[in-house]
Amino acid sequence: MLKVGNRKVIARLANRSLFAAKLRNMMAVCAIALTAVLFTTLFTLGIGSVEAFQQATMRQSGGSGHASAKYIDDGTFEKISRHPLVREISYNRILCDSVDNPELLKRRGELWYHDDAGLRHSFSEPTAGSKPVAENEIIMDTQTLRLLNVPQEIGAKVKLLLTVKGRQVEREFALSGWWEADPAFNVSSLIVSRAYVDAHLSELENTYEQDWSMAGTVHAYVMFGNTFGMEEKFNRVLTESGFNATDPESPDYVEGAVNWAYVSAGFGGDPVATGAVIVGALLIIFTGYLIIYNIFQISVLRDIRYYGLLKTIGATGRQIKRIIRRQAAALSAVGIPVGLALGFFIGAGLVPLVLDISHYAGAKTEVSADPLIFTGSALFAAFTVWISTRKPGRLAAKVSPVEAVRYTDVETGGGKKEKQSANGGKLYKMALSNLGRNKKRTALVLTSLSLSLVLLNTVFTLSQGVDMDKYLSKFVDTDFLFAHADYFNNRYYSAENAVSEEDIAAIEAQPGFEAGGRLYQTALEYFTVEDKSYDLDYNRGADGFPFIEVYGLDDLPLNRLEVVAGEIDREKLKSGGYILQGVALDDYGRPQTEALPFSAGDKVVLHNHRLISPETEETEYTTQEYEIM
Repeated sequence: MLKVGNRKVIARLANRSLFAAKLRNMMAVCAIALTAVLFTTLFTLGIGSVEAFQQATMRQSGGSGHASAKYIDDGTFEKISRHPLVREISYNRILCDSVDNPELLKRRGELWYHDDAGLRHSFSEPTAGSKPVAENEIIMDTQTLRLLNVPQEIGAKVKLLLTVKGRQVEREFALSGWWEADPAFNVSSLIVSRAYVDAHLSELENTYEQDWSMAGTVHAYVMFGNTFGMEEKFNRVLTESGFNATDPESPDYVEGAVNWAYVSAGFGGDPVATGAVIVGALLIIFTGYLIIYNIFQISVLRDIRYYGLLKTIGATGRQIKRIIRRQAAALSAVGIPVGLALGFFIGAGLVPLVLDISHYAGAKTEVSADPLIFTGSALFAAFTVWISTRKPGRLAAKVSPVEAVRYTDVETGGGKKEKQSANGGKLYKMALSNLGRNKKRTALVLTSLSLSLVLLNTVFTLSQGVDMDKYLSKFVDTDFLFAHADYFNNRYYSAENAVSEEDIAAIEAQPGFEAGGRLYQTALEYFTVEDKSYDLDYNRGADGFPFIEVYGLDDLPLNRLEVVAGEIDREKLKSGGYILQGVALDDYGRPQTEALPFSAGDKVVLHNHRLISPETEETEYTTQEYEIM
């Protein structure tokens, strides 16, 4: 067959056919634009919401690093920073064990040095003034300034009481900058300069493994090329740098964790979540496909005789398909940009609304014009237009001139009997009968209408999918937790910070109070446990055995404990011969049972060191054996 150069003729036919049906073109452009709006809105809403969720969670977790290495020294930091997977690493050094200013009783203070990356990833970059440079310069957030009664003025004096390696010192600083306090933070970060670190190196030796003192320890935020597989990447960085990432008993162990604020941190290895996202994407594409497919199918059916006439003058099926594709491309060139613009503004407007009806109400909602939004939306819309025009194109291409003249778009069934009825002229019966003329199209229309509701319901369900009660249950699962401020700063060993019975009675007298329960710990005694597997030289009592935290629980907190192993028999527990062993959770809520010294059913011996006379420090030493319940 001879190849004829007729591309210009096909283009001219496509253009004239397109301009001859302006109303239909407007409908097609609207359909394509609406599909692009759908994709762009969902991309904007999805990316914007994820960014807002992640930002809110990062503020709760304390930083935006992909992972963090904790309690390390400078040598370990240097080795980790040289690994090829590490794109960026921040140097953060804690400079005291505690900030003891009484004004910070309810908002614990921490004295840090951060390099530029550390300031950025800890949300501590000053918005007024500048970062500290001189040895006596300091920056902090506005809430800390208010608590310390320091004016927001460059050069304002700041006096701090610091405990460093068990020694309390008073130091004076000059304010060089500040940033607006974040309500998600309940910790005051006070940040000084590198010059301060260099001037006090003698008191900032890392002795964490000897005495658990955090003063002088380095904490590093680690950033990778992307957020997928962060846990595997972090373990690889530590292992290939010569450290142990899994065994706390190893002398080369480096403590660290990936940032649970990142959605992909818990997404990549979850086949259910991956499958749900794929199904959701296919559902969205199918919805857009039905919208555009119906428009182009109607268009082709209305022009079926025109395509039949083209066949009679020698047009091939391939050329007719090209005509339809060219028309679709021209309509997409108008509809997709319009849809992208409208969809972005609609999505950006919906993000704060979605957050306001979710458990992240009040979170920052700065939706950036991410190129991924427009690129992804345009590709999805173009792909949807392409697959939507394939079947109508095949229909137009295979129709013969004779079939085109006789085409009625009515499904015919062999041997179908005519229906005779005396009351068939009723409107609803005529409507039902008309729906049955083309059952396939009717099914497509009903599916399109249903999918719009499915998408709307899905978006609403996802926006309500965060269970705040479940999240808070990792920390406390009652409505209120009432204690002295020292308790929330991990200082609860003094008799002065106990909650009085008068306070408890006042709480119980409040309207709506249903139940409560005490958590007991004595300030006049400490306990050690006979654990011969404990091989550390520090954290031991006078008898040479390791310290152990011992608490008492009323029925309410006791009943809310989650049992990991064994069973809790309350009556046997109250007999005095049994105890429960607590287990720590990792960042994902998984019990770290491998670190437990005892198992259910083991016998343990506790030694009680009770202070009889604070003046003479005389103690009473008693011993009792218990069974781990």
